[in-house]
Amino acid sequence: MGEDRPRASGLPLLAELALAEPDLVRLVTFLNQTLKEYGFSFGLSRGAEGFRLAIYRAEYASGPPELATGARADTGARGRLG
Repeated sequence: MGEDRPRASGLPLLAELALAEPDLVRLVTFLNQTLKEYGFSFGLSRGAEGFRLAIYRAEYASGPPELATGARADTGARGRLG
């Protein structure tokens, strides 16, 4: 981690990836590896309009792992790319 970039105050860093150039496949792989235990899965596809990033939420029988703060990983927020 570089000391010259700003850090989010009080937020735990889960993982970090440095890319010299845009590499969406590496980014999606990184996200999948980092957030799999929290029940998130990411997909990448390419269509006529460009790239599309999909975010999925897996269901757990016993619930997702707790975050460091003790809060649940599920915020109920939904987003749309594009």
